Amino acid sequence: ASSTDYQEDLAWLWTERAYRLLQLCAGDHSSTGPRPSLSIVGLGDIGIWENEPSHFLTQCLMRLIRHFEQPRRWSLFADSDADTSDLFLSALVHLSGGAVVPLQADVARRRKDASSRLLSELHFGTLELKLVLDVIVQCVTKLALTLQASVLNEMKVCRTIAALSQLIATKFPSLRSAKKL
Repeated sequence: ASSTDYQEDLAWLWTERAYRLLQLCAGDHSSTGPRPSLSIVGLGDIGIWENEPSHFLTQCLMRLIRHFEQPRRWSLFADSDADTSDLFLSALVHLSGGAVVPLQADVARRRKDASSRLLSELHFGTLELKLVLDVIVQCVTKLALTLQASVLNEMKVCRTIAALSQLIATKFPSLRSAKKL
C-alpha cells in the first residue's frame, strides 16, 4: 500500500474514533461534562493550524465536520477552548490554496479548495451577519499583522488574502456574477 493509502486509512480511522468520542461527550448531559468540540479531539489548538499545511489535518477536520448535522458544525469551533474566530480563521487560512503571488490570491474565491469547502460545509454565509462580519474584520486584522511582521511570509499573506476573499464572497456575491443576471 502506498503512503497516500495509509494516510487515507489513518484519517478515516482517526475521524471515526474522534466522532465517537464527541458523541460520548454529547450524550453526557451533565453541566460539568465537556461539550463536543475540536479541542477534545486535538484540533482546537491554534498552533497546529499556524504551521505548514498538512493534508492529513485537512482530511481529519473535513471528515469530522461532515459527520455532524449542519447546526452542530459551527459549535465544534465555538465550544473549543480557543477563541472561536481565531481558531476558525487559523484553520481557514491553513486550508487555503491561495496563489503564490498576492495580487492573484483573490481569484481563490472562484476555486474550490479546502477552505471554500469548509465554508460551504459550515454554511458560513447563512450564519448571523454580526458573526460573519466579525470574522471578516478579524481576518483583515490578521492580514495587517502578517504584513507588518519583520519577516514577510508571502505564502501566509497569499493564503490570508485568499481566505478573506472567500469569506467576503460567502456574504457578498461577486459583482461579476451580478452582471451575468
